[in-house]
Amino acid sequence: MQITIEVEDSVVESLGYERVKDLLSDSATHLEMKVAALEILKELTENDPVQDPDWKAAREQAWEQEKHKYLRTPNP
Repeated sequence: MQITIEVEDSVVESLGYERVKDLLSDSATHLEMKVAALEILKELTENDPVQDPDWKAAREQAWEQEKHKYLRTPNP
């Protein structure tokens, strides 16, 4: 897809053609990254591991195996 953007002559005169071209290119790249991030967020939201019963069981098993490293036993 190609999009045409009109830029005021005063902006081009002030910054220069190449600088305006670079800024617009950077903006297009930023937009592409934002779209990719939104797609990843959508996938993560749809496949939430916190709601996965297998993940929950694995997390609980790991806690049972490792909790002795983090919990202190009370001294009598």
